[in-house]
Amino acid sequence: METTKWLITAILACFILTLFGGVSVIPANAQPKIRIGTYDSRYVALAFYRADNMKQINDFMVNLNKELNKARESGDKNKIKELEARGPAFQNLMHQQVFGNLSIPNVMATIKDQLPAIAQKAGVTMIVSKWEIQYSEPWTEQVDLTMQILDLFHIDDVMRKMIEESIRTNLQPVPVEQLFNPYD
Repeated sequence: METTKWLITAILACFILTLFGGVSVIPANAQPKIRIGTYDSRYVALAFYRADNMKQINDFMVNLNKELNKARESGDKNKIKELEARGPAFQNLMHQQVFGNLSIPNVMATIKDQLPAIAQKAGVTMIVSKWEIQYSEPWTEQVDLTMQILDLFHIDDVMRKMIEESIRTNLQPVPVEQLFNPYD
């Protein structure tokens, strides 16, 4: 009788502890893994700036120069100053995205409609730059989708080999303080 009371008390205590989060009845190794798709934003930015988008970038610079010439003709000093700063600012942005690890929302916006298919095929719940992950629990699994995302930009074999070599050798980003303002 005493053993039965003890056993019932022990079972009840375990149930109460489990109910209030004190003890998990699911072993840690049974925790389902959450798969997160990652990519190296440097290579995605490089592919974006070197792909068909070069025409868009060139058009941007041509239009910027046209606006600058108009501002000079009209003598609008504030507009001249603003427009003269845009070219170097854009170049600085590209350098920080390709050589550093600056976020690339402008690039990802151009392919956002194609990302769900990549995520579904890889079995991941989200896709994020590997540089944006500051911490992850041991029960998460990071799946590198860099090459699948690069395929959206139709990179050539030369660029693919260069990027694969950089990934293989674990090429690290240039520190932001070295890229912050190359025009100083």
